[in-house]
Amino acid sequence: MLPGELVIKLNQHMNMEFRAASVYIAKSSWLIENEQTEIAQQFRLLAQTSITATLKFYEFLTHNHSAPFLNTDIPSINEAGHEWQTVAKALFFDFNQRTDSLSLLERLAVTHANLPTSVFLIRVREVHQDEAQSLRAILKEINMNDAVTPDYADYDLLRID
Repeated sequence: MLPGELVIKLNQHMNMEFRAASVYIAKSSWLIENEQTEIAQQFRLLAQTSITATLKFYEFLTHNHSAPFLNTDIPSINEAGHEWQTVAKALFFDFNQRTDSLSLLERLAVTHANLPTSVFLIRVREVHQDEAQSLRAILKEINMNDAVTPDYADYDLLRID
C-alpha cells in the first residue's frame, strides 16, 4: 500500500501525462491541416508516449492497491489561432511542469523509503528524457524550415533534471 501523499501526487502526474497527450494530438491535427505531415507524425508519437506513460501510472497505482482517477474532462485545445512560438512556449511550460512533478515524486518516494515507487520512477524518467530529446528534434526541424530563428529556439528551456 502506498502512502496517501504519494498516491495523490502519482495520480496528479498521471493526469498531467494524459493532458500532454491531448496537447500533442491537437497540435498534430493542426499540423496535418496545414500540410506538415512529417512533423505531425512526430507529435503523434509523442502523444503515444504520453498515453503509454498514463497507462503505466494507472497500472502502477492499481497494482499497489490504490484507486487511480483519470480526469477525462480536459478543456478543448484550439491551436489554430496561435503562432508556433506561443505553442512552443506552452509545450515547454507543460513539459517542465511534468519534469518538476517527477522530481517531487522521486523525493517523496525517497522520503517514504518506497523502493517500488523509486524503481518505477526511474523507468518513467528514462521515457521522459526520451520525450525531451524528441521535442528538441522537432523544434530544431521547425527552426530549419523557418527563415529566422524564433525566440523559442533556446532548447535549454526543456529541463530534464
